[in-house]
Amino acid sequence: MKKLKIETFENNARKDTIQVPIVLAKLVLKSFVNNLSATNAATLKAAVSESALEGVILDCDAHIQNERVVFSIV
Repeated sequence: MKKLKIETFENNARKDTIQVPIVLAKLVLKSFVNNLSATNAATLKAAVSESALEGVILDCDAHIQNERVVFSIV
């Protein structure tokens, strides 16, 4: 079963990692995507809908806070 993996980094050190089944991720993303730009939200929605996709789908940097979030399909 494919999963959406979300990793958060602070100062290039991994802070948190969570993995959720794609089916559940589709439900959760409905509220989460409001915090992303329209382009990133569309990319994420399309990626969890594509059954053949695997690997990093979105890598977001917040340079001022030295934070980074990586979304992957595993």
